[in-house]
Amino acid sequence: MAQAQVKRAVVIGGGIGGLAAAAALHRRGTRVTVLERSGSLEPVGSAISLAPNALRALDVIGLGDDIRALSAYHHGRVALVGDAAHAMPPTLGQGGNQAVEDAVTLALLHARMRSRGGTPIAGDLAAYTADRLPRTTGIARRAVQAARLNLMTNRAGIAVRDTAISVLSRTVPTLLLRSFDEVASWRPPTSDAVSFGAEPRQ
Repeated sequence: MAQAQVKRAVVIGGGIGGLAAAAALHRRGTRVTVLERSGSLEPVGSAISLAPNALRALDVIGLGDDIRALSAYHHGRVALVGDAAHAMPPTLGQGGNQAVEDAVTLALLHARMRSRGGTPIAGDLAAYTADRLPRTTGIARRAVQAARLNLMTNRAGIAVRDTAISVLSRTVPTLLLRSFDEVASWRPPTSDAVSFGAEPRQ
């Protein structure tokens, strides 16, 4: 019995394109060698942003969710808010909404820490990550799932999706709206001894 020949590829350059190509080829069963002049991959003091099209490409090779999920929204004295922290497809209409939640939460936690005599910056940024990371990660994941559902190309899958939505809309008209309650019911963190001149409406 003839032994299956292993496909081989050489990728020259360990930049984002080269490494993505190597990962994609590896997942297809190709043995890949990456040639990179630098001895190691180190931070260089700059960054790029990944738009939804690049994230969808990374989804194909199983890396999209890992890239989306930051381990923290702060580093040192720097905090990320909005798309810089948790870019998401527009399917839930939550990109801008989550940015506003981020901003208000960050300001409240910073003011609370100072009012209690705590260590500004370090303490409030850690609290900001702890407060915002679980919520925004969950919403971003739901947005991705909705985007995948909306962008289906399989005809059978589209028919099932459209029929299910039609049936649910007629039989349980409030079900789809209730599924959004967890997103829309957010309230700012309680703020003892902190005021910005107005109280949130109930």
